[in-house]
Amino acid sequence: MDRSPKLWIALVLAAILAVSSTYVSAATFASPAGSQAAQTDKNFVSKEVISQCSNKADSLRGRLDGSFNVHISAPFVVAGNISADMLKKYSHWCVSVPAQAMWTNYFDRKPTDTITVLLFADGGSYRYWAKKLYGDTKVAYFGYYRPDKKVLLMNISTGTGTLVHELTHSLIGYDFPHVPLWFNEGLASLHEQSSVDETQIIGQVNWRLPALQKAIHLKKLRPLRDLITKQDFYGPLLGINYAQARFFCMYMQKRGLLQKFYKHFRDNHNGPGSEERAIEHVFGRSVDEVEAEFLDWVMTLRFKTN
Repeated sequence: MDRSPKLWIALVLAAILAVSSTYVSAATFASPAGSQAAQTDKNFVSKEVISQCSNKADSLRGRLDGSFNVHISAPFVVAGNISADMLKKYSHWCVSVPAQAMWTNYFDRKPTDTITVLLFADGGSYRYWAKKLYGDTKVAYFGYYRPDKKVLLMNISTGTGTLVHELTHSLIGYDFPHVPLWFNEGLASLHEQSSVDETQIIGQVNWRLPALQKAIHLKKLRPLRDLITKQDFYGPLLGINYAQARFFCMYMQKRGLLQKFYKHFRDNHNGPGSEERAIEHVFGRSVDEVEAEFLDWVMTLRFKTN
């Protein structure tokens, strides 16, 4: 849904996935990506979904050409016109591991469908197959998620930040079907640049910070109350809305409150005022007081571009 530039990657992963760009913590590599990963996946999905994956994989093989490899890691079927070895690495480190972390920390309800992940080696094949498979001609540069088809399409040559972003969208829909846009995009954007292992996913400062700090400095950032209550996230303030929502999620993460907020918000979301009530419940202070502390914290952050 949203443009996302290449993100930093741990040095140990750089040696394995030279074209990848999501930061993955070195701790992730303490366990092998073999049978343990497959067993972990089975703990999170139903037997029915696992069996559906085989049928989906066969269907994909019939629709794609010989340049594609297909890998199953239930509930995901991952296909790409890249080497089988590279495809397995992407599937494990950039799909299964972040998904497991999100299920562990946030999402109680698991996918009831197979989720297809299509990774394209370059922009040309990405655009060609998006049109051929789904009739999509106006596609985002980095990649996108189609909830109606349960499919992620990614130009993986641009990095993996958008992959983890859209993966978040694909999973949260099962756990919180009517999640408000500001939180859906805030959490997904938080995961664009993050350290990940099977037990946690921690968002890091990213490229959205400078615009947010500039808006705060110029006193042009709209109130947090407006961001979370007005139904205009995709309106004229789209770019700064992403930044504000992302870093508010990161602020809750920093305070150790993000998981608590998500679960309370999900379980008590029942119409207008739910957002404000959830924030005040979790923080124990008014939205205005929370916002003041949030803005002060944002201005202490630094984003390194190299």
